[in-house]
Amino acid sequence: MRKAEKESLNMDRNRKINKYIYLSLLVSLPLLTISFKSHAETYHGDFCWQILENEVPAWSYKLGVYEKEGGQYALYGTEDNGLGDITAAHGNAAVVGDNIKLIITGSGYTQEAGTWSETLNAMLSTSTLSGNWHVVGVLFDTSNTPQQYHSNGSIEPIACP
Repeated sequence: MRKAEKESLNMDRNRKINKYIYLSLLVSLPLLTISFKSHAETYHGDFCWQILENEVPAWSYKLGVYEKEGGQYALYGTEDNGLGDITAAHGNAAVVGDNIKLIITGSGYTQEAGTWSETLNAMLSTSTLSGNWHVVGVLFDTSNTPQQYHSNGSIEPIACP
């Protein structure tokens, strides 16, 4: 083959490659500009609950409720211990018949108590959003001695601050 023929073949090949690149870009760019939501969700607003131990207010939650695909709910927000200490909290919920099974996890630190981590499980009525709860946790007090604890009581919806 002559040099001119080789150059012509290379140019044809490069044109074909460029043609495929442009075609690929032409097809993919519109797809890339579409906003995909692989995990579709619906925000239902902020919900707040008061936790009561022996009918005495103990702490409260303020949680944004997001409905995920499949009827599951994700909860993101804060826990207020009533003493001015606010920490992050998160959880999930599922509607089962006339009840809502709710799980909230949180952890935090205070100078007085030390570090703690706990999981609250609650069974709420779908009609009142109130019910009973149980919590299991661990506290590392200021001497770094781990102490397991558990408690229970009632949970009631309140107006969000």
